[in-house]
Amino acid sequence: MAFKLPDHSAAGPIEKRWFTGMTVFSVAAALIFYGRVAFVFWGKEELVKRKLAAGSSERMVGSDREFLAQIELGIQVGWLLLMVCCMGFLICGGIWLRMMRRRQRTGRKR
Repeated sequence: MAFKLPDHSAAGPIEKRWFTGMTVFSVAAALIFYGRVAFVFWGKEELVKRKLAAGSSERMVGSDREFLAQIELGIQVGWLLLMVCCMGFLICGGIWLRMMRRRQRTGRKR
């Protein structure tokens, strides 16, 4: 079963706008996802370095805990941004699909 994308050459400016929104949100979600993954790996490496440098110093161990809390906050912000991009993609995609179906039903060639 082949999936065929609709022809956008006949689409009006409203459909193109929603399709562009879908594209922007999907690219932003991919960039945010890879940025979040890179941040997690960087944070793990940095945390290991800090733990080795801290040794048994009580002040440095407290600093490690604060750094870990900042990493966790960064991960949560990354998930939030990813969720916003995914919801934007779904909303734009739904409206775009509705506009394309409306165009097919009415036969409008604007």
